[in-house]
Amino acid sequence: MGRSHKKEYYPPIINIVFYHGEREWNIPTNLPTVKDKDLQEYTQKLNYILIDLNKIPDEELKNRISKNMDVILAILVMKRIFDDIQNLRPILELIIKHKSDSLFIILDYIVLIKKDAEKVEKILKEISGGDEKMMTLTEKWKMEGWMKGKLEGRLEAQRKAIIKLIQLKFGNIPESLESFINKCEDADKLDEIFTKVALAKSVEELRDIYL
Repeated sequence: MGRSHKKEYYPPIINIVFYHGEREWNIPTNLPTVKDKDLQEYTQKLNYILIDLNKIPDEELKNRISKNMDVILAILVMKRIFDDIQNLRPILELIIKHKSDSLFIILDYIVLIKKDAEKVEKILKEISGGDEKMMTLTEKWKMEGWMKGKLEGRLEAQRKAIIKLIQLKFGNIPESLESFINKCEDADKLDEIFTKVALAKSVEELRDIYL
């Protein structure tokens, strides 16, 4: 007879909710205690750690820029994305000041949610104050953005932008999803995926894209 092996240790699963919505988060971070002690032992625990951006001051996030500049700047944008678009100006100034590699991705995200590319462009030009380098940057963004551009390599640019956005929002990307995105040859489908990623609250919400 084969010997049975009892596993002595199971790695813990820690649930984390990252929230940046308009409404106040009012869902308890742990389930109510079950009154029946016999049943409580068998009740699935759904406790989770809540990261509510609405509870974190902007200054605290800005002080962490040196830790991971691109991630913190993206988080600041997500925190303020539902504010008036003018309220994003200080964050755009930070993004430009620190020369974030995610500049174009963040700009596309803002335009996608706000649906006002012209206003974003106007703010960028105001920030530049006529600076030629900044003006060139603005034009480059307009050309590289797939919403307006028809440049060669558009599909590849879309794929990279989607994968980068998933990594910024959720920290990692399932291999099956990354493979599906890299093989997709449909610009409209990639546009649809980008929208889903931008609006998703968890990476699990993206499973229907590739399953």
